[in-house]
Amino acid sequence: MLNQLIADFDYMIFSDFMRVHGSAFGPVGLSAFALGGLYYIVNIFITGGIFHQYKYGGPKFQFKDFFKSGLSLFGKYLLLAMIVFLFGIFVLAFSGILILVFVNIAEGGSEREYILWMVPPLTMLIFMLSVLTVVSDYARYLIFENRRLNPVKGFGSAVSYVLKNFKTVGIYWLISGGGILVVLAYILIDSIIGMRGEFTILLMIIIQQFVVFGRIFVKNWNYALVHTFYVNNPVLFIDNNDAELTDIDDDKPSEAD
Repeated sequence: MLNQLIADFDYMIFSDFMRVHGSAFGPVGLSAFALGGLYYIVNIFITGGIFHQYKYGGPKFQFKDFFKSGLSLFGKYLLLAMIVFLFGIFVLAFSGILILVFVNIAEGGSEREYILWMVPPLTMLIFMLSVLTVVSDYARYLIFENRRLNPVKGFGSAVSYVLKNFKTVGIYWLISGGGILVVLAYILIDSIIGMRGEFTILLMIIIQQFVVFGRIFVKNWNYALVHTFYVNNPVLFIDNNDAELTDIDDDKPSEAD
């Protein structure tokens, strides 16, 4: 089958392919890692501004308040991202062990049986990563609403909040389904139109920009639903003196609003 798809393809083992051509992936991998890291940092920064806009935003966008909220929360959100990253490593390690167990169980069976045995561990992996992502989103919002929460307490409070309101995970799956539909729609359009000439190349570039906009829209739609769900299902935070924790005044809109 490989010989039919790729002429003169002799590498039947992936390690052989990487041994011969792996160096060519170095610059690309480094650039992808750098751009991915930059994107994640920017995403962390703007999340505080997005939440501020949903809670305090009026008809006129105030960049000053948006920037101020993002800057004030950046340090906590960055530490929270590190916590989520550590838990993500744990989830991947646990899933890896689980996959190895199922691989040993499926050993000696047919390809169909092997695929079926992989369904449970992969489903568990997707489920745990989904819950972790939802916890991360709500931890950010809880810290936004209650500035006395540090990243550790914010993460713990989000775990409790999501477990008590598990429908938040279902909402996230629906939003993720929307994002998947956007990508599938692009793949379908690409298979129909293709890039066969100058016009179709230009058309596909325009469609790609709409896809990027669609993904950004889905991401912000998720944040909007996090805000809306919390507003409709608030949680009361109590400090050591039984005093309710409130928002800090510094993050409220400027008087010019």
